[in-house]
Amino acid sequence: MALGGGESMGDTRRSRLLASDSGDEKHSALRTRVWELFGFGTQYAWLLCVVFGSNLYAYGGDGDWACKARLGTIVGMCVTYLGFFLLRKRIPLVRINRPLVVSAGILGGLGTMLLVVPSAGPQSYAILGVASLLSGYCCAVMMLEGNILWANYRPERAMMHIAPSTLLSVIFYYLLATAPVFIAVPVICVLPLVGGLILTFSHHSRSRAGSYRKSEEARNLERRLIIFIACFALVIGCVFGLMAKSDYPAFRYLTNLAFAGIAAASSVAFVLAMRRTPPRFLESLDCVATPSMTIGLILLLLLGDDLLWIGFACVLFGYILEDLCLWLLNAELVFRMRKSTSELLARSAFVQWGAMAIGFLIGCGTGANHLVPVLASQGVVVGLCAIVLIIVRSFVFTRQDAIWAIEARTAHSSEDILQEAYAIIAERYALSARETDVFELMARGRSGSYIQAELSLSESTVKTHTRNIYRKIGVNGKQDLIDLVMREC
Repeated sequence: MALGGGESMGDTRRSRLLASDSGDEKHSALRTRVWELFGFGTQYAWLLCVVFGSNLYAYGGDGDWACKARLGTIVGMCVTYLGFFLLRKRIPLVRINRPLVVSAGILGGLGTMLLVVPSAGPQSYAILGVASLLSGYCCAVMMLEGNILWANYRPERAMMHIAPSTLLSVIFYYLLATAPVFIAVPVICVLPLVGGLILTFSHHSRSRAGSYRKSEEARNLERRLIIFIACFALVIGCVFGLMAKSDYPAFRYLTNLAFAGIAAASSVAFVLAMRRTPPRFLESLDCVATPSMTIGLILLLLLGDDLLWIGFACVLFGYILEDLCLWLLNAELVFRMRKSTSELLARSAFVQWGAMAIGFLIGCGTGANHLVPVLASQGVVVGLCAIVLIIVRSFVFTRQDAIWAIEARTAHSSEDILQEAYAIIAERYALSARETDVFELMARGRSGSYIQAELSLSESTVKTHTRNIYRKIGVNGKQDLIDLVMREC
């Protein structure tokens, strides 16, 4: 009975320790280096403006050109992600590549400039092709490199980086939507470079330990996730295509109203991130995302033209929540499966943007409805989207799959986790090589005499290293070191 009580007290103490550390990690993410949030925030705001928004195309006011530009940018991202995946052996993105990020920001700005003024005639396709590839390359590089950061962050910090950044991006979007065209368009063009510069100066070192067992179950999860991403992106592409086929004034009016769904979703995600652990955060978003999209699709079937924006807003609300889930989930899989971001994320992003391009073509009717006449009806397209989404979410990639992936903490062995935790702490607190050796033994509970014999050091040398370790890490005793390693694991 005493033994059972001891175990209960130990479990309770460990749970409190981990919960306290999770809260500290969240508040640290908002207190320190807050400017890092603007990196992904500006990049995502740029993506909203170029692909989903209307303010970039206000200068020309040409709805047909805006539709082609959006489709071209989506295809450009699809092609670029495919390129990174095919070259994953030659370009294994495992660390931030500063020159690559800065060059991508510059090229993305140039590509955005080419999309501002509508072109006509044969040269318009050449301009559109170049602009699409430059913009797509910029988006792919920024997102792949950003995923490297999130994969090396603890889940709490990654969550508190993604959610507030998304809220910032929506704020940027609405500020640009209400600004005069001569101010909004130049700002949109420099957003990629600003995001790239912030990303290059972000904190890049690892901050957690652990790995993901490469089991057959994990590989099956990857396959099911890819299928869900394709379905999810196809539905979103169809919805955006339906929105984009309107003339420019109607599309701008519809977008400004429907983006209220994105604003609401980013606000909800931020509040949940402050209050929930990563698994519960993911579960909460996932509980709402798919039902919201399904309800939005049903409303598109039932509502009249004047109220269609409500259906679009519900779909966008679910889209943002599901997109945040996928970002967090992809970062976890990159870290735990020990794969490069160009291998795992590039493949899923290629599928996502490829499916979105197909959906966009179907939705806006640019050639696709002639190939598949049954899809000429908006009601048929929306109805099929709802059915496919429900089937895939219910039977292919379920909520339990997502939760299992984010909660999986299994490593190849306990020793692997410990060794990585020691390395992360030593890097974080700038311990010397000999201090790291002493720290590892202290964290294992070894006595001073044992450390002397094991490392062939004198008593005074061990005491000096011990004082330096305590001073650098900011702890008062050996138990504090053990607790620190427990939190890392």
